[in-house]
Amino acid sequence: MTAAVAEADLAASILASLITAPTDRVLFRQDDVTVTAGRVRAAAAALADVLEAELPDEARAPGEIPASIGDSSIPASPADSEAVYHYSRTLSGTAVALLAASHLGRPLMMLPQTGERYCASIGASPRHCAGDFGDFGHVTDVNTIMATLPAGISDAPEGFFAGTERQVPVVGFYTSGSTGTPKLVAKPFACFEEESRYWAARLKGDIDSVLGTVSHQHIYGFLFRFAMPLLTGIAARERATLSWDGIREQLGHRTLLVSGPAHLSRLLAEDPWPLPPALVLSSGGPLAFEDITRAHAVLGSPPMEILGSTETGGVAWRQRRQQDDPWTALDTVSVARGDDGALLVDSPYVPDSGFFAMGDGVDFESDGRFRLTGRLDDIVKLEGKRVSLARVEASLKALPEVRDAAVLVTRNGARERLGAIVELHEAGQLTLADSGAFRLARKLMRDIGNAIEPIERPRRWRFLGHVPVSSQGKRDRQALARVFEEPRLIERLGAAITIVSPFRAELRFTAAADLPWFDGHFPGNPILPGVSQVHMATRLAEELWGVQPASFDVNRMKFNRVIRPGNSVLLSLSFRADTRRLDFRFTAGDELASSGTIG
Repeated sequence: MTAAVAEADLAASILASLITAPTDRVLFRQDDVTVTAGRVRAAAAALADVLEAELPDEARAPGEIPASIGDSSIPASPADSEAVYHYSRTLSGTAVALLAASHLGRPLMMLPQTGERYCASIGASPRHCAGDFGDFGHVTDVNTIMATLPAGISDAPEGFFAGTERQVPVVGFYTSGSTGTPKLVAKPFACFEEESRYWAARLKGDIDSVLGTVSHQHIYGFLFRFAMPLLTGIAARERATLSWDGIREQLGHRTLLVSGPAHLSRLLAEDPWPLPPALVLSSGGPLAFEDITRAHAVLGSPPMEILGSTETGGVAWRQRRQQDDPWTALDTVSVARGDDGALLVDSPYVPDSGFFAMGDGVDFESDGRFRLTGRLDDIVKLEGKRVSLARVEASLKALPEVRDAAVLVTRNGARERLGAIVELHEAGQLTLADSGAFRLARKLMRDIGNAIEPIERPRRWRFLGHVPVSSQGKRDRQALARVFEEPRLIERLGAAITIVSPFRAELRFTAAADLPWFDGHFPGNPILPGVSQVHMATRLAEELWGVQPASFDVNRMKFNRVIRPGNSVLLSLSFRADTRRLDFRFTAGDELASSGTIG
């Protein structure tokens, strides 16, 4: 991850935390000026009104009035929701890119009557979309689609979106799978209608509202946070709720929580919630069993995992009480095993009839339930020998120190070697803090030696707080490869490290003028930005101990003086494993520069 991308991700996390922060939370105080989260949101709303007033009429939907930013949960009508969007006509159909998906309802409801085709591209940037839509049209700004879910557009008769041969209208998803290269998957909305009505019937009487942590850009988030509420009238929050504190505050008596492995892994062990969700759903990848156990204790029941893909929609479900409980196919879906061992799916949620091969190996039980045996495309060749990446990963995850692992082929000079990205349990983090990365890697390599062949042993290692995934919760091989391509920050800084105690360390370094964070901040008078200091503290803690804070909320943040090129810097770090909070303190020379708590 480049410094610029990392800073952008951190900034996005901080902004997301700001959206969910209590109105009276104090963000900054100096002399007699106090800035709260509510004051910042009010200023943002005023700015939005000014910018919107400048928006040309052709950029607004016909008949819609300008919108404003507010704290309302569910818009009563598209005119009450949170954003402006572009509405454009093409020769071949209608293309819409939205900030608020409540605006999607009216044009979507009209299309079956006009016979036009609608396509919203989800999950990719505009440069990936240009020219890809063919006869679907062209979307100009796909990242502005935001799933704000309306109530009151639920009176469409069943089968309303079936269209002619189920082809009108169409929704396009960009999915990268494990390759990192966006691929367009276009599906008729009729497929979403059928799947939405299946889940609505299955959950009828158990839920009356939806709360989600999953992006609408994921097909799973789109289904539960937009399509099902749109068609059934079930109330749903406009925006994904990103913090567990925010989730707890917003739960109702019969709320469905739509989440995923990355978010559930960050749920802290605590007393059971007095008002838990009616049901927790998880999709996008398998849950670690310890996360299931913790969620069961805190949230009242084990999450229901949903197996599926962008192409197939939902395929199967399970609520595990044991580590290896099998999957059960949805009532509307048929599954089989192909000649090559692949899982085959025949589903009404797939546009084409017949079986679709998912690419996962499968073994069936006598009662029709099944277990996945790993990706069939995870076989690589090293030095002329076949190596199963899934087998190496499974061997690593069986070790007591390892929570999760990703294994990939890396190039070191002219030679290809296996690299392992490892997420550690707390015991492994303590070993890393005590022994260092080199000794821990040697130990893990010895411990898996009897389970795999010598050629399968990883030779390059990185210990991270979390195995990197995309915004859709999928592993991105390009992102994984970048972990090995970029130097560690400790090496980049040339930092001298003093381990004070487990999870406490001091790093001394000189703020070199060529550090990327000085670039542009500011021309002729460079200083190290505060957000970069937060990023550096987080990344260095991850490199030292393989940890990440519970969130990127920054508390008790103080800036006392600036850090300039050439300054001698002392960074003190302290990680609290019980709360997963990271305390940091930058000192420049003999003066405190900044301090705060992340998590």
